Amino acid sequence: MTLALPAQLIEPFVGGLLAGIDVDGGPTDEQSKVLSAIVTHVWERPDLSLSSIRPVGSRELADLLGSVDHRTMFHELHMTLETCRHPIRGSGCSRRGVRRRPRGGW
Repeated sequence: MTLALPAQLIEPFVGGLLAGIDVDGGPTDEQSKVLSAIVTHVWERPDLSLSSIRPVGSRELADLLGSVDHRTMFHELHMTLETCRHPIRGSGCSRRGVRRRPRGGW
């Protein structure tokens, strides 16, 4: 899979990622650094400041990302950014619909 995006999707895509990692007081330093590196070096948009990008909610993002490839890439990058969150807290897990343990216990 490629990380190429059409130019018009970069800002809303990043806005969706920012909204997705905004739990427990916002993104961690590590998450911000990784996302900034992707924006700057992969999508070649060093002019974009994460602090100036409007967070984009899931419904709006779904309307913008019509391609299955773009939606898949979004989910993969979102999960990549989540692996940069330390420590993972319960509120972060519940927001993403992830359960700490399966229903009915271990």
